[in-house]
Amino acid sequence: MSFQCQDISDWKKKIVGVCADGASVNFGCREGVISQLQAEMPWLMGVHCIAHRLELAAKDAFKDTFFTKEIDAFLSTYAAFYRKSPKRVRELTAMAEILDEKILRPTRADGTRWVDHKRRALQALERNYAAVAAHLTELGSEQRGDITKEDAAKARGMLKKMSSYKFVLYMALHMDILEELSRVSLTFQRADICLAEVLEVVRTTEEVLQDMLGKDGAKLQAVKRQCTDGSYRNIALTGVPTGYGEFLASRAAHMQPLITCLEERFSSFRDNEVLSAITSLNPKTWPENLKDLSCKVDDDVRVLVEHFEAVLVEHGCNPNAAMAEWLRLRKVLQHHYKPGVTWKKLWGTLFLSRQEDFPNFFHVMDIIQVLPLATAIVERGFSLMNRIKTDWRVRLNTRTLNDLMVISLEGLSEDNHISGPAVRRWYKAGKQSRRPCVEPYGPRLADANELGSDEEPSVELETENENTD
Repeated sequence: MSFQCQDISDWKKKIVGVCADGASVNFGCREGVISQLQAEMPWLMGVHCIAHRLELAAKDAFKDTFFTKEIDAFLSTYAAFYRKSPKRVRELTAMAEILDEKILRPTRADGTRWVDHKRRALQALERNYAAVAAHLTELGSEQRGDITKEDAAKARGMLKKMSSYKFVLYMALHMDILEELSRVSLTFQRADICLAEVLEVVRTTEEVLQDMLGKDGAKLQAVKRQCTDGSYRNIALTGVPTGYGEFLASRAAHMQPLITCLEERFSSFRDNEVLSAITSLNPKTWPENLKDLSCKVDDDVRVLVEHFEAVLVEHGCNPNAAMAEWLRLRKVLQHHYKPGVTWKKLWGTLFLSRQEDFPNFFHVMDIIQVLPLATAIVERGFSLMNRIKTDWRVRLNTRTLNDLMVISLEGLSEDNHISGPAVRRWYKAGKQSRRPCVEPYGPRLADANELGSDEEPSVELETENENTD
């Protein structure tokens, strides 16, 4: 295990939380990894990744709706139509230049990606709408001999969908929804997000989506303004007289499942006793006068102390003293607390200024602060591994691959990186001459052993004089 590689033998006494996706291998009630760990460590908190929860909520809500059956299906067809033919891409680009527009690359909306990927795919279609419609009109006209009947029919079918007023309205609504979900997804992928912020973001998102049930979003309002003359981006629309009425009648049926799925997927943050107790320490939920702070907060702190009692005692913390220190800290906060202060501002300041005064209670806060909530960094690690270990580097051993990934994820930026010492070590450590110092890259000016410790290896490249006689 990685703990053993880092020479951490007592990790079972230190681990307080595990975050993973919702696969049964992780959260299975009998054979799941977290269940087996909790059998040995009852205090261990198993957290389902918040970013994955959001993705699953969106997937469940959009299933068998117009968004999936029509819009996402069209995006897949549209992306494949151009991806398989560089000639069509060139023609589309030329068409966009005539219309004085800039083309964004056609992208699929399906696949295992974050929800922001679907937003970008839909944004590219909306940006290319006029150029794509003009190009499909040309391809479906059957006036070109280089287009097969099958491709011409496919172009006419795609154009028919793009000319539907109902399709345009749902595309705009989908963009408004994905804009909100993408913002939440990117927030949940941050490494520094805290539990209090999660519930606040979810609650705000549910309220925004609830407003969209009866009020148009920004993109939908803009699209409606452009469709006043029965056309959109100079494309004549079909079904205009009845399209908007049908859209209004079914809009709530398409959006309400999303609100319901969000509530269900994040209900454990309210139903779980420990997670709920943590959220009560969010200062944004406190009254302006802390004298009116309900006794429930005291009970929630007691829940946290009792749940993590074993690991607290293991590390020299007195659970009874922790509870007493919270009651004293509460009195201190009555004189220094400012309404509206954020979790990070309040507890970050107290960690720096009052930790020595309340050591046992802040040991509990230490545990709360390190609870993992998302595994987005792990997903980024998978992508990074695929970029590093390509088909041409399949012989990289595990240790070298791990070192390269750590450097890429945690290393300095290119602007702050001083490469001289690394280059010298690379230059001298090889068992044979390095390629940059042998022909055809250039003649060797000095042997590696003759270079001083502070001297950079230099290469003088040969240039050939071309005769034009």
